[in-house]
Amino acid sequence: MYQELIELLYLANRTHPDISFVMAYLSQFNHNPEKRHYNLAKRVLKYLMGSKDKKLFYEKEFGNLNASSDASWGNAENGKSFSGGVILLGNSLILWKRRQQKSVKFINM
Repeated sequence: MYQELIELLYLANRTHPDISFVMAYLSQFNHNPEKRHYNLAKRVLKYLMGSKDKKLFYEKEFGNLNASSDASWGNAENGKSFSGGVILLGNSLILWKRRQQKSVKFINM
């Protein structure tokens, strides 16, 4: 049941960049989800149902092309970092990407 819910949320994620981070988090538990992961996935679905009238908006005059990125410093579950970025044309979102890093990175200072 968890995997089916995650598949539905992944489809929604294509047009809802606001759930990208939580989807990266929840996808870690596809093979062994706990009740708390299922409950969080249901909360995301409830959020989407409550925000179904919100839409991405594209202005007629775009302005400048801007890009931003960010990363976490690992999570408590497995130590792997998340990274992501967005590209905006003016104030309009045209591309976003998020991913969990494949390995744990250590920085020696």
